[in-house]
Amino acid sequence: MERLLGSRPVEAVPLAGRDVGGRWTEDHAHLWRVTLDGDPSTVVVKTARGDALSAATYLRNEAAALEFLGRVGGGHGPRLLAADDMVVMEDLGAGSSLDQVLLGDDPAAALDGLRAFATALGRMHADTAGRDAEYYAIRGDGDPVFDRVSLVRYRLGESWRKVRMSLRGLPAPGVSAIADRDLVMARDFDSAAFRHAALDLAALLLPFPACACWSTLPPEVGAQVVAAYRAEFPVDDLGAAVGCAAWVVLRAVRLRRLGAAINPHPMGFSRRGRLLDQLAVAAGPVGAPLPGLAAWFGELEGALRERWNVREAQGRYPAFR
Repeated sequence: MERLLGSRPVEAVPLAGRDVGGRWTEDHAHLWRVTLDGDPSTVVVKTARGDALSAATYLRNEAAALEFLGRVGGGHGPRLLAADDMVVMEDLGAGSSLDQVLLGDDPAAALDGLRAFATALGRMHADTAGRDAEYYAIRGDGDPVFDRVSLVRYRLGESWRKVRMSLRGLPAPGVSAIADRDLVMARDFDSAAFRHAALDLAALLLPFPACACWSTLPPEVGAQVVAAYRAEFPVDDLGAAVGCAAWVVLRAVRLRRLGAAINPHPMGFSRRGRLLDQLAVAAGPVGAPLPGLAAWFGELEGALRERWNVREAQGRYPAFR
């Protein structure tokens, strides 16, 4: 820190998850608020996590993304202050995070938080669309083609192949030709990278399939959130269907693991229920532009509910119960 910023650290406090009404949010043992003896007086530092190769890639991607967003302007994120084996960024101060209000008991605050998040996300997409060459010039390496067709490091085609293999020997519907064709339509895709914006829109529809804090939203709330996003950056219905399908396929790769004995989620959610509810979303009205795939998602949901003896939906975020 002293070498990067010219100031000595006085105190470093991990930004761990906070208890919210008896529940907990995701821990962030790799994220720190550091007090310095100079200016600025505090910064936020992200350190490596996971295996060394992945950690280096993620830190490099995040540093490049913060630098890129700083050049774009518009206040889309904290300023990047320094980076090498850690990322040092501007401290934006304290405040409630979105997961905290969703796990709280104030539906109005949760709705306001969701709409603000969707609006900010849409504005970022609008301001950065078509500027991928600038980002990759900053990053300086990597394969941008992989970023465009991948989701959480996995290519959609690879995930689809694994799903089909996982179905072997299970009392689940086979993949129809029309479902396979629809999946091919969904293969043209956006941990900082340029990908199809529909993947982030799908995160509002499912919602938040990559986070520890996930559940479902009332339909009227979901509609307002999507409307707030589309007011800033329009994504058509086909894009929304494609984004949801991509996420559901990625999660369905875990079918075999979910079929075995599993430990309960620390926040009380069901991992099986998570996949079932996501299948239900992708099989519903949002999936209409991909009818073959949507129909298969619905059949798979029904078969898995029967196999796992899960009759009811997962349930909503506590703020909307």
